[in-house]
Amino acid sequence: MMTTQERLRQYYPFTEEIVGQVADAALRQNRKSFQELADQYGIADGPQIVEAADGKHTLEVLSVIPQQDYDASTARVYHTPMANPVSPNMAMRALRLFGSDPSVQLLVIGNPSIPGHGAGKTTLKESLAMMRSGSLEACVAPVVSYLGKRAITKTQQLGYSYGADKAVATTRHASDRGIGVTHGVYIEPASAVKRRMPALAKAFSETNEPMARYIQQTESEPYSKVREQDSALGLVGYAAGLLRVSNIAIATTIKQGGFIQRVDEAMKSQEDLEVTVGWGSLSELAPDDAMTQVVAELQSKYGAQRI
Repeated sequence: MMTTQERLRQYYPFTEEIVGQVADAALRQNRKSFQELADQYGIADGPQIVEAADGKHTLEVLSVIPQQDYDASTARVYHTPMANPVSPNMAMRALRLFGSDPSVQLLVIGNPSIPGHGAGKTTLKESLAMMRSGSLEACVAPVVSYLGKRAITKTQQLGYSYGADKAVATTRHASDRGIGVTHGVYIEPASAVKRRMPALAKAFSETNEPMARYIQQTESEPYSKVREQDSALGLVGYAAGLLRVSNIAIATTIKQGGFIQRVDEAMKSQEDLEVTVGWGSLSELAPDDAMTQVVAELQSKYGAQRI
């Protein structure tokens, strides 16, 4: 079994500083249970359901706050994948991210999931409009509204799968509220290519097959345990959640593709934005040839310093 450092170096030539920070966080966190970590990081009560400033929408938000002095007007915003709430599984991933750099507050934003868990959902009117327009504005407007309500003026937007698409869309619409985005990290965007709905569903389902191997590679007991609980209890609920009108509208939108256009719009709207795009060379969701072309086009337009 490879060490965390070896595995990270195999993925990408990260700086030794980044490799060291992530490996140190892994070493510290893997010694504790998830409950001990939740107590340590002040998230034992779990995520909160909060109202967006528009008073019409609710969001599920987990706030991980630095223990030292920090800038309350700055935040990293982490968007969960499609139909994923802020479960212990997602919280554990967020804690690894936060543990690697605990100097900036981290906000984890959940998505509409199992029936009865409606935070983040769009109205029927908004859902129908989304399917027609191919825009994710209805999904991210409440997030931007919430950031404004908290007087957060500078952010980094992160996400993978549908969360990557949502992070890009949030980046673009944050500019309308005067909220700056300095960095975007978009991993395995679900709208990387245009495809039919059955092909999108197949791509999503195929991402589950190698998951057990990835989890084993982390050698993280707290993560393995919460993932087991999530898998055992959430599979049926997750499937039901995908059939919600909001999620059908999201799937209908992202199957149209459009990732490169969303990044282009985000780059134009945020003059200080620097973007990192990540994907697996054998990705089921974001094909390597398509992603290579997307990045090449964006770098040609905006330069390798920004992309």
